[in-house]
Amino acid sequence: YTLFDKTNGFNDPNEFVLAMAKDRQGQYWFGAHHLTRYDPDRKTATYYTRDNGKFPGRGVWAMTVDNRQRLWVGASRGGLQLYDPARDRFRNVLPDTAMNNIMLVGQYDKDHLLFGDMKNIYIMDLN
Repeated sequence: YTLFDKTNGFNDPNEFVLAMAKDRQGQYWFGAHHLTRYDPDRKTATYYTRDNGKFPGRGVWAMTVDNRQRLWVGASRGGLQLYDPARDRFRNVLPDTAMNNIMLVGQYDKDHLLFGDMKNIYIMDLN
C-alpha cells in the first residue's frame, strides 16, 4: 500500500477523507472540506476550494469517474459538480440542485449516472 503524507508531497489540510477517486492520468482525488488532486509522479497537490474559485461547493460527500473518464462530485451545498479539465475547475451541471447536498454519485450503467441527496434519488442520461 501507499501512505499519502508529507514525506511524498501530500500535505492536505483535510483532516479526513469522505470520498476518493483515481482518474485515467493516475491522479488521485480526495474530498472532504474541499477537493484535493494529488499527482503521485510529481508529488504535488492542487486544492479546489470556494476561496480560489475552482470548486463552488462547501465540501465533498461523494465522487466517481464515469466510463467516459469524467469526474463527478456530489457537493455539500453545491449540487452535482462536473470537472472541466480545460478550465481546471468544477461546474454545477444541474442549477436547480445548486443548494442540495448531493451525498451519492455513481455510474448506474454505461449511459446513466445515479446521484442522490437527503430526500431523492436521481438518474441522469449521459447521452
